[in-house]
Amino acid sequence: MPSLHENNWLFFRVMVNVGLRSVGAHHDWATTQTDLERLESFYERDGWYTDGPAADGGW
Repeated sequence: MPSLHENNWLFFRVMVNVGLRSVGAHHDWATTQTDLERLESFYERDGWYTDGPAADGGW
């Protein structure tokens, strides 16, 4: 599986895999779970998330 930047781009892979799963097509659910956990690590507070890790500014 191609690597993506460690930022909010991970949402694209999550959305594609959720769509594939919903129609019974081949998908990588383990990677989806890993991406969701990584995205959750961007949580700041009060419902706000950063675009990525603070060290690289989310770029």
